[in-house]
Amino acid sequence: MNTTELINHFSPEVKYRDLVCRVRSEAVFLRYWESCESDIRMKGHQLNREESFKYLGTDGLYAKIHGVSKQRAVIEVAKLMSIINDFDYSQHLKFIQEPEDGMDSYLAAIELGQLVFVEDRRELYWKEKKIGGVLAKTNRLWYYFLALAESRKKGRSLSYDYFQSNAPQSLSKLKYRLKKLDGFPVDLFQRIQSAESFQQELDLERDQIRFFKCYGDDHYEEYTP
Repeated sequence: MNTTELINHFSPEVKYRDLVCRVRSEAVFLRYWESCESDIRMKGHQLNREESFKYLGTDGLYAKIHGVSKQRAVIEVAKLMSIINDFDYSQHLKFIQEPEDGMDSYLAAIELGQLVFVEDRRELYWKEKKIGGVLAKTNRLWYYFLALAESRKKGRSLSYDYFQSNAPQSLSKLKYRLKKLDGFPVDLFQRIQSAESFQQELDLERDQIRFFKCYGDDHYEEYTP
């Protein structure tokens, strides 16, 4: 019995751990790097091969480019590099979907540097850092930025009358106030773009924006607005 046949007799957890080791090998990383260099450049990531292997690994690199969890990235890379077949791919997906809960998704989203809202706690994360509490204490600006993100998640722009205002410049004034807010990241602010008819939109991929609610100390539930 060869190694692959032996592994197939083990539990899904053991098979997944074996897959992680294979995906994180240097040989697989180099093959994947060559296949995704154009994606890296297109999405504006400032990455080099040596540091990416050292600090991200194959699964971390895939996760950063595509905005998925590292668990999912391991399986996607394995499929892309022909390490597993279609049947094994579906079986591994079933495995990671069962144990993963809201806390896992929440922590993974932060680790990936995505824009993460915990609405009931008024917490906001960007590029793995928690944005200061000044925004959370400013009702109008919190709901303004939340509305921008929710609109983008739905594939829409934010209309100036969202806050029941008849003034076309109302969003511009809120944007100006946000710019002056202490601790709000400049690079995130720069992603607020003007759109037609006095609308605004957040220049982020929809899958890079995540929303959670927190129940108690450690139970998180992801939702889509």
